[in-house]
Amino acid sequence: MEQTFLNETTQLITHDLGANLQLVDQWELLRQQLTQFVAYLLQTDRARLYHYLYRIDVEEKRIKSAMAQDPNADMASLLANLIIERSLQTVKTRAKYRKWQEEQDADGSFFDAERW
Repeated sequence: MEQTFLNETTQLITHDLGANLQLVDQWELLRQQLTQFVAYLLQTDRARLYHYLYRIDVEEKRIKSAMAQDPNADMASLLANLIIERSLQTVKTRAKYRKWQEEQDADGSFFDAERW
């Protein structure tokens, strides 16, 4: 299950950010790839990075809080971690909903005419 989450998170980030990330078998490898991509955007196109952060719903207060906790931290690494956390949260929410929908479809109760 953990590998599934890792793969889906990688695919979601690749799609949402337009990054060319390779599927990997460890979270740290994903973090390294994403940190490099974020560092590139910080140097070349901050507006695009800010747009992506907004699009995937990384909260500004989370960014400020993370920066306040460790002001000497590498900004690209910090943002990569927040992007991974938010994307993983999205993947888990989708999986939970997908499971719930499958359960409802299996017993036929979701589209039961009497319920409506």
